[in-house]
Amino acid sequence: MILHDETHVIVSGCGLSIYTIESKKELHILNEPDKITWTNGLYEDGFDNDFEFRFVAANKEGQLRVFKMNVLTSGIVKLQ
Repeated sequence: MILHDETHVIVSGCGLSIYTIESKKELHILNEPDKITWTNGLYEDGFDNDFEFRFVAANKEGQLRVFKMNVLTSGIVKLQ
């Protein structure tokens, strides 16, 4: 997914890969070998701030939940 402001490319699957287009830097999170989080369902909501996107992943109990992430701070919040 490319964020609406065209600053970042996000790839889901085995964790998240975030590529910053301007600086050409990559960030890989949630993909440590002993703590892999499988992610999918990337999208941006009109109510989100700039640099935020949502994704679906299993929580610690194995239930699918929606999470929101800010690509600038790397902060992740569980929404459901």
